[in-house]
Amino acid sequence: MSFEFWRRQVRLMKAIELLVEGSPVKAVAAEVGYRQPSAFVEFFRLTLGMTPKAWVSALQGQNSRIVPKYI
Repeated sequence: MSFEFWRRQVRLMKAIELLVEGSPVKAVAAEVGYRQPSAFVEFFRLTLGMTPKAWVSALQGQNSRIVPKYI
């Protein structure tokens, strides 16, 4: 594994952690070292196949199906 690949994976894992916590995409991009949020969104999309916002929405949709409706 190259250093660059490793570095991207570390940034991606931190970004996912922050997104799950509810941080805005712009703040996540800055936190993981991107000057432009659009560059982060493109990296995320190319890596995971969807934008960070779409990924979070899909994750929230899965969680709503897991939690019983009567709670």
